[in-house]
Amino acid sequence: MAYTRYKRAMKKLAGTKPTPRETEVWKLTAAGLTDKQIGRAMHISHRTVRSLMDRLRVRLGVRSKIQLALRWVKRNAQ
Repeated sequence: MAYTRYKRAMKKLAGTKPTPRETEVWKLTAAGLTDKQIGRAMHISHRTVRSLMDRLRVRLGVRSKIQLALRWVKRNAQ
């Protein structure tokens, strides 16, 4: 039951704007930092970083950290 609620909530995120915290994780991921390094830099746990990245991947419709990084570079090259 909880998993179903989670899936529904994640579907609602698709195509929406990232939060400031997710944007910070996105930027640090594109800079090549690991989950633990991002967590230390943001003063959050690496598991929270993973959760934020999962949400961000759903929002942007990408599947991997590499795709996230490429999307950041593309977004900021303009």
